[in-house]
Amino acid sequence: MPEDTGLGRCPDILVIILDGGRADDLPGGADPIPGMPFAQRLFRESLSFPRAVAPAPWTVPSHASLFTGLYPWESGVHLKRSLRLDPSIPTLAGLLHGKGYASFSASANGYVSPDFGLTNGFDAAAWGAWWERFIHLPADDRPPASYNYGPTRRSPKGAGFQLLEWPAKWTNRRPILLDALNRFTAHLLTPGEPYSPHVGPWVEGAVARWLQGQPAERPVFCFVNYFEAHEPFIIDPARVEGGMPYRRLAQLRMDKTNFLAGRWRPTPEEFRDLRKLNRAVVQSLDDRLRRLCDVFKRADRWQNTIVVLAADHGQAFGERGYLFHGVRLWEPVVRIPLWVRWPDGRHRGRQGVGWASLIDVLPTLLDEAGVPRPPLPSASSLLELVDQPRLGPAMAMSDGTPARKTLARMVPPSVWEPWDEAHIAGYSQGQKMILNVATDRIQLYDLAQDPLERNDLGAKLPPSFLPLAQVLRENGRMLMHGKTEPPTQELEQRLRSWGYA
Repeated sequence: MPEDTGLGRCPDILVIILDGGRADDLPGGADPIPGMPFAQRLFRESLSFPRAVAPAPWTVPSHASLFTGLYPWESGVHLKRSLRLDPSIPTLAGLLHGKGYASFSASANGYVSPDFGLTNGFDAAAWGAWWERFIHLPADDRPPASYNYGPTRRSPKGAGFQLLEWPAKWTNRRPILLDALNRFTAHLLTPGEPYSPHVGPWVEGAVARWLQGQPAERPVFCFVNYFEAHEPFIIDPARVEGGMPYRRLAQLRMDKTNFLAGRWRPTPEEFRDLRKLNRAVVQSLDDRLRRLCDVFKRADRWQNTIVVLAADHGQAFGERGYLFHGVRLWEPVVRIPLWVRWPDGRHRGRQGVGWASLIDVLPTLLDEAGVPRPPLPSASSLLELVDQPRLGPAMAMSDGTPARKTLARMVPPSVWEPWDEAHIAGYSQGQKMILNVATDRIQLYDLAQDPLERNDLGAKLPPSFLPLAQVLRENGRMLMHGKTEPPTQELEQRLRSWGYA
């Protein structure tokens, strides 16, 4: 069993990912959403990092980095290599298991599943299904899929239901219209039951059931992914900032594939409305965060629980002309919230000065649990970044688009190939450098003076930035080195059903 920490036993650990959550929108951000009292209280109790960067602008490589402490080019989990995490790579759950921790992953995002290796090391796991984004059933503790946890929800089956999977991406054109159908269906199937547009409403109940089965003396590691902030956004129109009328809300497209194909460009008004809708769904997460933490309180574990709250990537709504996430490394897409709440109140209310990354979560938590770190070429403990800068740059990569085959059928190579180019970004001091790995073009931005990245200084690169450029080139070579493992037919189907391909 793990060593005693002075709190009676090793700390319990709760890691929460707000999938697609922008740093600006959460407490401590540039434009925090009002009406999130629980998040505000958790933020005040936490050490936060205003300079936190996601390792990648989409789910799979970013979660792999969180669980391994490795950048995507170090783990090999990205589109230019493989979308499966190699089971030989140590994970946070597996390392904690070796010290006696019980571990559970409850993810509304179905990518955090065995198919992608993102549940490697967990004792038990539950994950969502693609249809939960569109079909909202009453909350209970039964997930659509799981291992070492049960029972699971009886999912719709049959050939007719399977035919609904291929147009799932098409429904992103007008996803809010599904809300009316969901409400009507819920009224027929479960009259009198409260309706909720939440994705994965089973998460809190599943965590509670799993915790109930753990001995009080055994420390636990629980991972939770909430999917509301990820497109498509479906919310009660009454919750939308500014009282946006339902008809106007229903006209909003969220069709990323046609955006990448150049067949649709949102108007400035559409970008603003999508941003309002996104902020409304993020605000709705406040109650879910409270209920999740209440689960740990009822299990008499809260006073001994380290809580990490972060996002795997952000979202863009017109910044640099971009929409949603993936493919590019602009600030709204890769800047994320990153908070750590220690049960002993350590660093309460402080802000770390160093650039931080999701890769830093693993060494931080291993140190707290008394578990030796595996070899980590780039990660630091977050405690090392409280009062001092990071020794090297914080970095991120974009690995192209999973929709390359779909786009190739829609538009000529001159349109889709630029979206499939890999990029590496490095952050040092107040500057950000982006390298296009394919063309060797360098962009440089002074984020302190130019947070919107409008003034590219890369054409006349100062000599002091040449070492950073060399680091990015070396990492770019690592990213492109080796044979690409094409996604299996099953993984490609999963990508399509979740709207990525």
